[in-house]
Amino acid sequence: MPISTTGKASKKARTKSRRIHASGGFSLIELIIVLAIMALVFGMAAPRIAKEMGVLHLRTTAKQVAAAMRWTRSQALSTGKTYNAIFDCKEQRIIISDYAGALDTAGTKLVQTAGDGASQQEDDTAGASLPKPTLKIFELPEDIFISRIEIADVLDANPGDQSIYQLTFFPDGTTMGGEITIADEKKRSFIIAVDFLTGIVSLEEPDNT
Repeated sequence: MPISTTGKASKKARTKSRRIHASGGFSLIELIIVLAIMALVFGMAAPRIAKEMGVLHLRTTAKQVAAAMRWTRSQALSTGKTYNAIFDCKEQRIIISDYAGALDTAGTKLVQTAGDGASQQEDDTAGASLPKPTLKIFELPEDIFISRIEIADVLDANPGDQSIYQLTFFPDGTTMGGEITIADEKKRSFIIAVDFLTGIVSLEEPDNT
């Protein structure tokens, strides 16, 4: 007479099913513990991440300012004209132009001044014959500002809202030389240095810890 194995097979199947269910998920307590650990790690890492993002933002802006200075020098070399970088501390911007100029009374644009190299006519039609100047404006982000300016023998360690400085690049590649420091609200800073002899622009990062 054959022996039935139905009971044993059913028991093994139930045991296997329980094992699968037992190993296939997490309990509520385990999930709470994992979430608590994740929250703790994120809470410890968040300040460092925020700091790194702030430094990255400032570094990117400093690289853009340095690139603008290098472009100014290259234009002076390639065109044989004098180029100027004007630092407008009131509007927190850098104005690049190919002639010595001054901001108008509204502080919105450059106006040509006497002795810029073009012959000044006394009649009202003289201005129409003047070549149109190259003019580029780089606006600093709202949370970044010019904190220090040193051009030639002029040093302003705390430029005010009315401060305007001009850095000149000559056609032979030389310049007046100087250092422009930009900073953020956390007092982190970068220095854009311009060598007076070669006109080479370099970027320096002080200790921003």
